[in-house]
Amino acid sequence: MILTSISDESRILDALDAGAHGYLLKHIDPEALLDAVRTASAGNALIDPQVGRLLLDNRDRATAHPNGLTPREIVVLEFVRTGLANKQIARQLEISERTVKTHLASVFQRLGVSDRVQAALWAQRSQPQLSSEVAARPSHQRLQM
Repeated sequence: MILTSISDESRILDALDAGAHGYLLKHIDPEALLDAVRTASAGNALIDPQVGRLLLDNRDRATAHPNGLTPREIVVLEFVRTGLANKQIARQLEISERTVKTHLASVFQRLGVSDRVQAALWAQRSQPQLSSEVAARPSHQRLQM
C-alpha cells in the first residue's frame, strides 16, 4: 500500500508495477486508511478516487486516434463516411442528434475540415484503419445494415 501526496501518473504506475496493492493520497482520513489497509491485507486493491480519475483520463487520451479523434468520434465519422444523416447516427448510437453534432464539430476541428463532405473524404482515404477500429467496438454499437 502506497500512502503519498504525489499523484504523478508515472510514479503511480511505477508503484503499481512494483506490486503495490493500493495507492492512496495523504488527504485520506484515519479511519478510511485503516479500512484501506484491511482491504489490501485481504488481497484486494484500493486506489484513491482522485488517482483513479487521473489514470482514466490519461487512458482516454492514450486511446485516442493519432489525429486526436476519440473512439466515439471515429465511430461517428465512420457513419458519416457511409452516408448516414445525423438523425440516423443518433438512432444507431442511442444518443441525441445534438450530441452527434457536437462530435462532428470536434471531428471537423481535429481534422482541419469545414464540413461533413470533407470529413467523409478524409475518412474514405483513411478507411482501412477506421473500419478496423469500428469493427473492434462492441456489436451493439456497429452499423446495422
